[in-house]
Amino acid sequence: MALRLEEILPSPYSLDWSRLLVVFDVDSTLWDFGAAAEHAIGIDPTVFHRMYNFRENPHLSKQQISGLIRIFEDPHFFEKMIFYPGVSKIMRIEELGVKVAIDSNCMNSAVAEVKRKKLMQQLPGLDPELIFLHDLNGGHDQPKILDPRTLILVEDSPYNVAQSTALLNIFKKVPWNQSAEARRIVQSKPVVSFDTIDEIYAYIYDGLKSWQEKYGFSPSY
Repeated sequence: MALRLEEILPSPYSLDWSRLLVVFDVDSTLWDFGAAAEHAIGIDPTVFHRMYNFRENPHLSKQQISGLIRIFEDPHFFEKMIFYPGVSKIMRIEELGVKVAIDSNCMNSAVAEVKRKKLMQQLPGLDPELIFLHDLNGGHDQPKILDPRTLILVEDSPYNVAQSTALLNIFKKVPWNQSAEARRIVQSKPVVSFDTIDEIYAYIYDGLKSWQEKYGFSPSY
């Protein structure tokens, strides 16, 4: 049974509601990057999904790894990405007094620009100052340093959850974060997992509302 927010979070009266964030990753969280990459490169999904770090996946050929690196660096590939159904409803979380933010790594500034444009189109009302896109300049993925205002993190990477300072972490389920190895990596963190964005949204919205009601708390707008 999933952890309930009221079991995890402190009294809302002890938190600065003018600053709280619910932070969403993008790739494999708000859209299905894995499926798009598999189709583009011609990779068996059961192979690609065995490891989060594809560069170290012994089941991929050098040619496939090179192809994946190319995709990560190609802004035109990201232009074609389609958000999961229902993604726009995550903005309703702000009705409860917290702000929605985005935190995503990008291989270069061109990819970051495409992501920013697509996010602003898909998520009306999203604060541009709360879109944190990290330019890796062609380097390897690295754990995120979250904004200290983060209340909840929604992610696909067990490594980012392991480093997370959020009070609660949520996995958008993909094979690499449901493995025994992933469970070991995040074992010290409060984390729950869901299949769809609809389930994640409902868990956060309903959970925050129940948590506020438990304490008789109404955030000031």
